[in-house]
Amino acid sequence: MKIKFTILLAASSLWGVTLNAQSGTQNATPVQMVEALHDAFGEHHARAVHTKGIILEGTFTPAASASTITKAAHFQKEQSNIVVRFSDFAGVPNIPDNSGLANPRGMAIKFKMKNGLTTDFVGHSFNGFPTPNSLGIY
Repeated sequence: MKIKFTILLAASSLWGVTLNAQSGTQNATPVQMVEALHDAFGEHHARAVHTKGIILEGTFTPAASASTITKAAHFQKEQSNIVVRFSDFAGVPNIPDNSGLANPRGMAIKFKMKNGLTTDFVGHSFNGFPTPNSLGIY
């Protein structure tokens, strides 16, 4: 398996906010959630969270044996173009990378296959996920 990256974009930093993740059942629309995040972090005319990050572009070549253990399109024989983004959680574009207020950190990978299919992997350094799935399970 080979991955090759080219750095496309980077950002720098300086600010801080505290958010406390809470579990429980709360019903909010996506718009209300974004507004709450802008209230917490300030309106920066940017993304509500993961405002600061670095984007990489490259190619992914699956191991020759990968297709024998999965049907996932990105693990078949062909090489895929990928976009990877590493980010800080905070909706503050100038927060220092080494600030605890930037936690959790995130990483997303988009595999773009030649046939037009895409697969996304999203992860972060938090024990759980801050929003529930369609069944309301965290």
